[in-house]
Amino acid sequence: MKNAKSIGINGIISSGFGILPDEGLPVIYLEDRLGNTTYPEYVACDSYSGGYKIMKEVLSRGHRDIVILFHMLNNPDRLRGMYDVMKEYNITDYRERTFILSENSVSETNIILRRIRKQYPDVTAIVSCSDDDSYRMIQ
Repeated sequence: MKNAKSIGINGIISSGFGILPDEGLPVIYLEDRLGNTTYPEYVACDSYSGGYKIMKEVLSRGHRDIVILFHMLNNPDRLRGMYDVMKEYNITDYRERTFILSENSVSETNIILRRIRKQYPDVTAIVSCSDDDSYRMIQ
C-alpha cells in the first residue's frame, strides 16, 4: 500500500478482507455476506433492495431469458430480491435459472458458463449477486 499513494491512489474500498493495515490511506469497508457492521467506516445497503433494483433494471431493458450467478458466499437477501422481481414478471423458473458457484475460480465459472449455454442457448443476460462473479464470467 505504501506505493499506492505514489501512483495516485487516494483511498481503498474493501469487502471481505478484514481490517487492512494502516498505510495512511482512507478505507471504506463494504458489507459482507452476513451484513456485518463490525468494521469502522462501514457502508452497507439493504441487499434485498439492491437485488430487486438490479433485476428490475435488467427486465425493464427487455431481457427475459435471464440466468443468475449466485456464489455461496453472497448475501442471500440479494438473491431473494432478484427472485421477487422475476416472479412479478411471471418468470416462474427462476430457481432453475440460478447457477450456484462454490469456488472463486475462473475454471469453475467456465464450467458454469458451458452449462448455461447448453440449458439456455438464447440467454440475453447473466445477472450476478457479486462483482467478483461477474468479473470471472467476463474473463
